[in-house]
Amino acid sequence: MDLGTVAISASILVACTLPFAVMYKKKINKKHQLSDELQQLAASKNCKLTTTEIYGEFSIGLDEQAGYVCYVKKTENSQHAACIDLSEIKRCEIKTTHSPFDPKNPKDTEIDRLALVFYPKSKQDDPISLGFYDVDETFQLADELPLIEKWLALVSKLIK
Repeated sequence: MDLGTVAISASILVACTLPFAVMYKKKINKKHQLSDELQQLAASKNCKLTTTEIYGEFSIGLDEQAGYVCYVKKTENSQHAACIDLSEIKRCEIKTTHSPFDPKNPKDTEIDRLALVFYPKSKQDDPISLGFYDVDETFQLADELPLIEKWLALVSKLIK
């Protein structure tokens, strides 16, 4: 094998793997950023998160001792952060929005949005919605459904 062939092969290999390495690095940086912002939000409420989850464009955490749920979501167009005191919450449920998958058969639907909705004890306060999936932000539903069910179970144990 001559030096020219080795150089061309190495260049092609670098050109093919470099975009994947850059995407991986961006994903890791975004996870660290979401984690840091979640920890800062929790610290502002004097919470120590015992359970956390970082998934896609959001992070969620739970302080079981203080009874708080903290949430941060960052997309290209918006940012949403919330810290919810579970002692002020009456109930929590999953809200699913569907749309017809096939206009000819309206019984076939697909999930458009998944959110964990907290209903306050006070009737004057509006429900608080934490988005787990939105078809306008993410192309395809992946592990969001089991994830939201897991968090519903975690939170429901602490609501009195």
